[in-house]
Amino acid sequence: MLTWTDEKPTKPGWYWYEDEDYGPVPVYVEWTGFVDVPAARQLSVTMACGDDFDQPLDEVANLTGQWAGPLNMPKD
Repeated sequence: MLTWTDEKPTKPGWYWYEDEDYGPVPVYVEWTGFVDVPAARQLSVTMACGDDFDQPLDEVANLTGQWAGPLNMPKD
């Protein structure tokens, strides 16, 4: 079972996110910037549902809400 935490994602994947403006909402976290250069890339968040579907939200480092995840693929 997932639990909410203030610890920010450190790898790409699907997560739950919530703060005073959003949430809880599913989001997709992915590398952006120069993805092949670790010092020049950052994790960015894209909304996965609602009116802001498929819209970039912000970089993970700038978000102050809580996280749950990453979400795993279901098993057969």
